[in-house]
Amino acid sequence: VNDYLSAIRDSERRKDCEAVDKLLRRITDCTPIVWSNFMVGYGYYYRRYESGHDCVSSMIGFASRQTYISFYIVPGFSEMQGLLKDLGPHKTGNVTLYIKRLSDIDESVLEKIVVQSVDVTKRYYPCELS
Repeated sequence: VNDYLSAIRDSERRKDCEAVDKLLRRITDCTPIVWSNFMVGYGYYYRRYESGHDCVSSMIGFASRQTYISFYIVPGFSEMQGLLKDLGPHKTGNVTLYIKRLSDIDESVLEKIVVQSVDVTKRYYPCELS
């Protein structure tokens, strides 16, 4: 993870990602793992689809992308609309929250989103702490 963070060229983005790493470590109490060389994940869970396909994924994670810091929020955002309104400038995908800089958002709201995501993921899937 240190190599991943130190490879981020933009110093402001790197500082943001270091702060995100500290936040996610504190909330999950997990040692992060770099998944597929592009995402830092915390904890993991197992899921079996109706098709019988098994999946292992991180409980929550983030990645420094070209334009955004991406947060991978497993349960999606249907239960988080109120929090998202208070977060500040962001975009969402199916299970991804995109922000440009931590200074653009309310970090206390981000923390609430992360806590809720971890709690919901643990409720629906058997999670392991790494």
